[in-house]
Amino acid sequence: MIVRPTRLPWAQEAPGSNPGAPTNLSFSLRASRKTLSLTIGKFDGDLLQPCGPQPLLHFLDLQCEILLQPFYRFRFVVLCDFTYLIVIPIHLIGRSPPFCFNNGVLKISRNLHLERKESNMKILQVLTSHDQLGNTGRKTGFWLEEGAAPYFVFRDAGVELTLTSPKGGQPPIDPKSDMPENQTPAQVRFKKDEKALKAFANTVKLADVKAEDFDTVFYTGGHGPMWDLAEDPVSIALLESFYNSGKPIALVCHSPGVLRHVKYKGEPLVNGKHVTGFTNGEEEEVKLTKVVPFLVEDELLRLGAIFEKKANWEPFSITDGRLITGQNPASSTSTAQALLKLLGERAASASA
Repeated sequence: MIVRPTRLPWAQEAPGSNPGAPTNLSFSLRASRKTLSLTIGKFDGDLLQPCGPQPLLHFLDLQCEILLQPFYRFRFVVLCDFTYLIVIPIHLIGRSPPFCFNNGVLKISRNLHLERKESNMKILQVLTSHDQLGNTGRKTGFWLEEGAAPYFVFRDAGVELTLTSPKGGQPPIDPKSDMPENQTPAQVRFKKDEKALKAFANTVKLADVKAEDFDTVFYTGGHGPMWDLAEDPVSIALLESFYNSGKPIALVCHSPGVLRHVKYKGEPLVNGKHVTGFTNGEEEEVKLTKVVPFLVEDELLRLGAIFEKKANWEPFSITDGRLITGQNPASSTSTAQALLKLLGERAASASA
C-alpha cells in the first residue's frame, strides 16, 4: 500500500537538513510477521521508480535528516545512496500516535491494510566447517559477529537467505568470538533469535548448492576458512561460477584469503583489484602469525591485489567492481550492506 502525503514539511533548523529538499514523497509499506518495513523515496507524479528487488525507492538528492519521535525504536539500514529501509517493530503499530514524521504528518494505524511482499533476491552465505586452530589444540571456526551481523542485514532486508558449509549442519563457532569482551549487538540478538539459531544449526552442504540458484554469495570469516574453504575445490569452483556468470561476491575478514586459488580468465581473480582483509598487524595482535597457514594480507599482495587497510580493528570495506571485501569483524555489517547496495544498483540499472 502506498501512502502519499500532499506535503511533508521538513524542519529546516534540524542538523543535516537541506532547504532544497523535495516536499512530495512516497511511502511504501511492507509487513512481515514481526516487522513493518517502510521505504521512503522521492515521489514524482504517479511513477515510482524501483532501485532494488524489494522494490526500493531512491532518495535521489534528498539529504534531509528524517525526524522521528524519540519514544520509538527504529533500525536504519543503508541499502544504497540516500536509500534507507526502516524496520519498525510490529508491536508499536496501534499506539497513539503509532508513528509520525515531523509532528504527525504521516501516521500509521492498526487498521491500515498492508500488502505483504518478499524480496526476490537470493543470497548464499558460506561458513566454515573447520574447528581446529592449526596444531595448537585449540578450537576455531567462524567468528560469530561475522556470521550473525551479515545474516541479520540480509534477513532484515527481506532477502531469501541460504546458509551453507562444507559439511552441512552446525558450523563451529570460534569460542573466542563469543567471549564477554567480544559481544556485539548482533551476537546478543543472534543468541535470542530462534529462527537464526535454527538456520545456523541446519546449513546445507556446500556441494549441494549451485551459483545459478542465487544472485550473490557472502563468505563469513573467522580462522576456520583458511584451512578448509581456501583449499576446497568445491568452494573454489563455486566462487568462480558466481564471478564468471557476472554476479558479485563478498568476503569479510579472513575469508578474502579464500580467493587464493580462485581464477578469472586464467589469472588470480584479485589481480589488480582493490581489496582488504584481516591485516598482518591484526594477526600479530592476536598472536597467530605463526599458527595460520598463510597471512591474508601477504597472500593477496602476492596474487597481485592492491591491498588497502585502516588501523587495526577499524571497520573498513572496499567495493571494486563485483568484488566486495571487508577488513575485520567490525567490517561485517558494512560489507553486507555494501553487497546489498551493489545489488540494488545493478537492479536499478537493469530496469532503466
